[in-house]
Amino acid sequence: MNIYIFLFKMARHLSGRSFESYVLEYHKKRGMDFHHDVHDWMGGYPYESISAGEVHTIMESLGFERERVFADSGRLFGWKIGLFSSGCDEYVYRRK
Repeated sequence: MNIYIFLFKMARHLSGRSFESYVLEYHKKRGMDFHHDVHDWMGGYPYESISAGEVHTIMESLGFERERVFADSGRLFGWKIGLFSSGCDEYVYRRK
């Protein structure tokens, strides 16, 4: 967990964003303490990310059509990765 927090702090610093203000404001966005949330997340690693395009291909093959997609780009220094608060995507599909 400490390694994750250190790397996250460095990523924020390198991108010109404040780690300290992120942690102080965290509970307003997530309703939970940053450190408790990180502890919860660590139980889910490792995981494999899926792109919005891959989700669409799978859902279409199962007979669904896309209604709405709220997809976070999840980019860090231009790389698409599922790490460092990349956000959660939301998909709404309807059976054809």
